[in-house]
Amino acid sequence: MDQASTSSNSSSSWESVLENAFDEIYLFNAQTLNFVQVSQGALHNLGYTLQEIRQLTPSDIKAGVSPEAFLKLLLPLREKRRQRVVFETQHQRKDGSTYPVEVRLQRARETSPPMFLAIVNDISERKKADQVLRTHQNLLSEAQRIAHIGSCYMDYRKDTLHWSDELFRILEIDSEDQEPHYETFLAAIHPDDRDRFDQAHQNLIANPGPYDISYRFLMKDGRIKYAHQHSEPTYDTKGNILHIFHTVQEITQLHRTELSLQKRNRSLKALSACNEAMMRITDESELLNKICAIIVTMAGYRFAWVGFLEHNTDKTIQPMAFAGEGKPYLDAVKISWGQNLYGQGPSGTAIRTGVSDYIQDIASEPRYAPWKQAALQQGFNSTVSLPLIEKEVAFGILNIYAAETAAFNDEEVLELQILADNLAFGIRTLRAQREYDTLQDQGRENQKMEAVSLLAGGIAHDYNNWLGVIIGYLDFLKDHLSGTEEPLKWVNSAMKAAQHGTGLTRQLLTFSRRQGATKLEININNMIQEMDDLIEQALTSEVKVEYSFQDDIWKVQIDPNEFNDMLLNLISNAHSAMPKGGRLIIETLNRELDRSSIALNTGIAPGHYVELAISDTGTGMTKAIQSRIFEPFYTTKLEGKGTGLGLAMVHAFVKRYGGTVKVYSEPDIGTTFRVFLPRTPLTEPLEMADSSNNTEMPTGTETIMIVDDEVELLYLVDKYLSDLGYTTILAESSAQAISLLSNGKKIDLMFSDVVMPGGINGYELAQKAVGLNPAIKILLTSGFTAKSIPRDGFSQFSEHLLSKPYHKTELAKRIRHVLDIMPNE
Repeated sequence: MDQASTSSNSSSSWESVLENAFDEIYLFNAQTLNFVQVSQGALHNLGYTLQEIRQLTPSDIKAGVSPEAFLKLLLPLREKRRQRVVFETQHQRKDGSTYPVEVRLQRARETSPPMFLAIVNDISERKKADQVLRTHQNLLSEAQRIAHIGSCYMDYRKDTLHWSDELFRILEIDSEDQEPHYETFLAAIHPDDRDRFDQAHQNLIANPGPYDISYRFLMKDGRIKYAHQHSEPTYDTKGNILHIFHTVQEITQLHRTELSLQKRNRSLKALSACNEAMMRITDESELLNKICAIIVTMAGYRFAWVGFLEHNTDKTIQPMAFAGEGKPYLDAVKISWGQNLYGQGPSGTAIRTGVSDYIQDIASEPRYAPWKQAALQQGFNSTVSLPLIEKEVAFGILNIYAAETAAFNDEEVLELQILADNLAFGIRTLRAQREYDTLQDQGRENQKMEAVSLLAGGIAHDYNNWLGVIIGYLDFLKDHLSGTEEPLKWVNSAMKAAQHGTGLTRQLLTFSRRQGATKLEININNMIQEMDDLIEQALTSEVKVEYSFQDDIWKVQIDPNEFNDMLLNLISNAHSAMPKGGRLIIETLNRELDRSSIALNTGIAPGHYVELAISDTGTGMTKAIQSRIFEPFYTTKLEGKGTGLGLAMVHAFVKRYGGTVKVYSEPDIGTTFRVFLPRTPLTEPLEMADSSNNTEMPTGTETIMIVDDEVELLYLVDKYLSDLGYTTILAESSAQAISLLSNGKKIDLMFSDVVMPGGINGYELAQKAVGLNPAIKILLTSGFTAKSIPRDGFSQFSEHLLSKPYHKTELAKRIRHVLDIMPNE
């Protein structure tokens, strides 16, 4: 058989095969690339006739494929490097439309000339399915991204591992640079959670069943992400694990939200508890400590303290109460509210601006540099400062510290500021109530004294009339009974009793009198000297009298007889307080009391006074007794030893002439009564100098501890000394003062009141202070006079006793004097 016959037979055989084939099959010349034969299916799909398509080549029906590109596809077949080439392309119909196809191209056998055979599959449906699948995959990936849920599929049969795109994003790993590995995943887990996670994973392999676990990821930059994982394994019938599907959800924001809700619940509980405490507690110090304790125990913070502003040169903040773990921090640091190094932190900023300020990471905050080391040592990592406001100006600060970083958010700080505002209101209310109670007590006392004086006057008037009748008839009886010894003795006894009754009614009438009987301008020095013999007779020999008169004493307008009665009553009271003897000191002074003096001694109006001070070294009185000594008929003497009208008469006398009387007493030390009588008005009114405006007062920078149980006086003296440049430390009791002294803090001088509650008076406190710090200087203040020396053992402290009331100028000069004297003086 010749070659032409073979070629013809070969083409004829292929034509018979393709003639009725419904698949898309092409036979084309390997050299010219012209189609030789195509199947009916191809003609149907393309829309050409057989004659039309034989004029074309494969590149003519492939959209976007050039003849050169097609020849490149044929090159491996022509060089016989490959037996088949498979590729996807687009076929273009006669009408210009296209459809996707998969082409399987190979050399046709036993053909002459050589031909290529192409078997083509229409993959339109498959492409649609792939597109739907890709859409679903994209939707799933987007859903995972939105929900922060990544997935992981582990196939133990094929030993393969697949991570979703979201899991790569959660781990912050580039999927193109890093293939998924269990070790990579494990390394991303926080070191503190790693062993627990690995053990749970190993248990899953050994023990069938799904499991859930929560843990943390530690990012390369130190950030922490919180995650929750759910895992479901599949096993074969023999219990061997086939594969595991894991979902990993990042719950960082959810964790923060839950933590925020927990904190908010705690802060709301704390706010409620603080409000309840403010409604119940009536003592300011107790309230401050209770609020700090609630913040620590109920709100879960590490430390809290309240401080008040000091108006000294450094503008420091004085801690008043605290709770939690952090007292060493409070003792070690210096905090200011001024524009200085120690005022740059949140406390100083909050006080100056009146707006709360907080720091989320103490370790990295430059503003916290002066206190960072001390704070970190106490485990503080974040803090908030909340100003205590009165009339838009801060008077204190509430500071709260947390163990964790980023412990505070805006919402929580807002709630804590509400707590601070409520606390500020509570403090203001307590102080206002205390002032109101004082005024009410004074008002009630005045009303009571007024009522009693009216009653006493009415009774005394009628009783005096009756006594007059009794005495008159006793005189008649006395005349008629002359010569009868026994009846006459009875009449004399009745007469003596009636005369005693007359003395009592005179006292009652004097007490009830609203104006002096006879007002004369007198010099009380002369009056007292004229009564010298009478005073000596009123005392026993065991009582030694000392006089200290100021020269050129101002005159006063009073009833001389009433003055004599008043003086004798005070002397009698002092004598009763010294049954075993002692010293009685009678002093007179000219006193000019300005606003600064009055501020330290309520109940006195500014002006010029003559002061009479009667001091004894007797048994003294408790505060409870002192509060009642001016009540009519109140007495501590034995029954029959006193009427209880003596001191009531003294009080009535000084009030009647526009003066006042102050008593200062300490058990086992003694008592001083200070009587202030207004100076006789001059033709030209005197001008009052105000010591608070004296620019020539001596100043200083030393540290002074002020001790006084009267909070108002404590803060007033604090302001005086702060204005003079001193650094002040405040103590409301002897116990608190001893505690501050024991801390080893440098204190140059202690300025303390003598009369202090709690079993330790000012003298004993001074003795303890010197024992703890031999270099400390002592200045005491009291209503006792400087000449009323206390009992043995404390006399050294009386050399520096500032008598109340005093000017700001007097305080400044005495402070400076005591600080400047040598230690051995």
